[in-house]
Amino acid sequence: MALIMTLERVADKVDEANKAANKRIAALEEQVAALEEQVAALTANTAQEPSTPADAVGPVTVETVEIVQDGSKTVMDETAKPKGKGGKNDA
Repeated sequence: MALIMTLERVADKVDEANKAANKRIAALEEQVAALEEQVAALTANTAQEPSTPADAVGPVTVETVEIVQDGSKTVMDETAKPKGKGGKNDA
């Protein structure tokens, strides 16, 4: 009789541990699903990012500068650096 009662208590403890483990598994599955959504969102954002650094910086202006020297006229094209990068266009 004592053996049966001991086995019943062990079975109850196993059931409790099993229920707790199932709850933990369910919580982990929810975390995995949330992480998969984040990965999908990050992957989608990565696909939309600019492919070249110039695209990431923004438009670059090109200035045409005329230099008159000794009666001769010289035209120079000078590519300006983007604003905020130490270029001539910085405010």
